[in-house]
Amino acid sequence: MRMPVAMREFSTEGPVTAEDHYHIPPLDRVDLVEIRRLIARKRYFVLHAPRQTGKTSALLALQDLLNAEGGCACVYVNIEGAKTAGEDVEAAIRTVLNELAESAIDTLGDNSLGKMWPGLLAKAGGHSALRVALTRWSRASEKPLVLLVDEIDTLVGDSLLAVLRQLRAGYHLRPKGFPQSVVLCGVRDVRDVKAMSFRLGDFSQDQVRALLGQHTEETGQPFADSGVDAVWTHTRGQPWLVNALAYQMCFRGTLAADRTRAVTEADVLEARETLIQRRDTHLDQLTEKLREDRVWRVIAPTLAGGEEPRYTALDVEYARELGLIAQDPPVRMANPIYAEVARQGHPQVCGRAQASPRPAGLGVRQLRQALADLPEGTSHRDAGLSVADVYLPRSHLKAMDPDVSVVVGIRGAGKTFWWQALQNSDVRLLVGKSEISRLTDATEVKAGFGVRAAPDDYPSKDVLANLLESDVDPRLVWRTVLARHLSPEDASLRQ
Repeated sequence: MRMPVAMREFSTEGPVTAEDHYHIPPLDRVDLVEIRRLIARKRYFVLHAPRQTGKTSALLALQDLLNAEGGCACVYVNIEGAKTAGEDVEAAIRTVLNELAESAIDTLGDNSLGKMWPGLLAKAGGHSALRVALTRWSRASEKPLVLLVDEIDTLVGDSLLAVLRQLRAGYHLRPKGFPQSVVLCGVRDVRDVKAMSFRLGDFSQDQVRALLGQHTEETGQPFADSGVDAVWTHTRGQPWLVNALAYQMCFRGTLAADRTRAVTEADVLEARETLIQRRDTHLDQLTEKLREDRVWRVIAPTLAGGEEPRYTALDVEYARELGLIAQDPPVRMANPIYAEVARQGHPQVCGRAQASPRPAGLGVRQLRQALADLPEGTSHRDAGLSVADVYLPRSHLKAMDPDVSVVVGIRGAGKTFWWQALQNSDVRLLVGKSEISRLTDATEVKAGFGVRAAPDDYPSKDVLANLLESDVDPRLVWRTVLARHLSPEDASLRQ
């Protein structure tokens, strides 16, 4: 029995695979000509970029390319597992060697390293075993070795130094007695290696458009120009954000059920709010980084706008390596989504932000008294509304969409306000002028039910209760209300 072919999706977890994900070819995002040159010249170098920007996908694509060409034996290895070893050098080196040996088996079918490393570690110890093992493996290999080492900066202290020093110690033996080239990859540039470094950049605006276009090509669902522009504006090409926004809109929202509907700016804004409120791991990790003093020294004045900066050049460099601020001057947040997450922040971060001098105005006691003096009746249920009473937050945009049949929210969120406000033609005209609203001048709004009695428009609660007790089909009641509102003013149904 043939398995059904799954639809490709936007990738938000792990490396991309061409058969499963829409993607920009990973090697199109790096200087492949320069990387090839460095490998040919037997150089060791660093590839670094913030988390979830496509580093692993690029390394895996490079491994496949080099092995397909046949000029070397290339092995990708992720050594993040050695992080738990802390500064226990022997434990860290054991994990690195084991992961490298397993990767060699999986990629090359070569178990020579797997056979030799346990004995070498027992004999040479953690401070020499990696160098000796790489030397013997290189000499046994028919082709020059190229190693792609991912998550190098998860190692700390003596464990990191032990790996780097052993790589330097065997450098003069390459390519016959040591790997011809080693690429070290992580979030941060590895300072202890005197080698060229590359930074994997974000998507360009053209790449964002191309990525979204793959969804249109495969499903027929178009992206309006306003939708594409909004994705770029709010993400500035950060790869995880671009994919996460698109996945939320096209595979989890209402657009997933209607591929004929174009993706607009309003859909992007709704997905943006969902991501910010949901705080997936990527954004949660961002919030955690704000706890670091050297990060907060950069972010706080950037958000405040007028606060005197107290950060150093190293602070700025660190924040840039993390991807929190833009890569070019002046110092500013990398994208509007990161800025909003930072503003809302973690409680601890908010507390630190509030520790700044409070602007002149009401104190805590005065604010409490002002709140206590507010009138008890804050509902607009029985009060008239004017245009001056209306404010449309972006989070309420979905309620303004005529295609949305159900709007939910907690008490006090504004459901009754909009129920009444949208019946006001002046309010509808005001809302319809917004570029992000789906309402138009031709939109008509009728009340199908409400707490306020309106027997000419809909049955009251008591009438509904009596109808239901008489076993009247609720659908018939609703259809009658619809028919009454849709019929002409002089129709007999209205008499």
